[in-house]
Amino acid sequence: MYRESRDILQTIGMDIDPATRVSELSVGQRQVVEIAKALSAQSKVIVMDEPTASLSHHETGVLLALVKRLRERGLAVVYISHWLEEIFELADRVTVLRDGRTVNTAPIAQVTRESLVREMVDRELSELYGEPQSHASGEPVLEVRGLSLNPVRAAEARIRDIGFTLHRGEVLGIAGLVGRSWRRSSACAHRPARCSSMACP
Repeated sequence: MYRESRDILQTIGMDIDPATRVSELSVGQRQVVEIAKALSAQSKVIVMDEPTASLSHHETGVLLALVKRLRERGLAVVYISHWLEEIFELADRVTVLRDGRTVNTAPIAQVTRESLVREMVDRELSELYGEPQSHASGEPVLEVRGLSLNPVRAAEARIRDIGFTLHRGEVLGIAGLVGRSWRRSSACAHRPARCSSMACP
């Protein structure tokens, strides 16, 4: 079984030791293991539902390359994603679903990003977003300066000297790339951190 697992992983170009516990693998590696399991069962069709949703940029690239290799081997792949860039990179045909119904199926060469979005939301792109509006009253309710996360590992030292002002009626969003430092920023709320000043005026 060990040799068979190793051979399957090597066949799809993945250098993962079959003796490694799944709990010790990254999210991307776990997905590769699931694909290997499907191949070991002689599957002819593999369905992937938002497979890159929790992956870093590097892991996404690895997975997309793997999907291309599977296609070259003659496997059929149903790839479900809201990332249109991935659809245009991988797909031969695309099907748009809306409200549980098929809106359109067409060769990827016959569609554009704009046409797909229009079919997905049933309106023109120009109607998707209105004029930006702010509900902030201008009155600050929280001011933070010099917020830094006490690092557990050296890499976490990148999170330092964060500052922001939150106003009444305002929603403050903190965003970033998966695999980067945004999760460490949110960890400041749950772990010891340094802060030069924090005030609620």
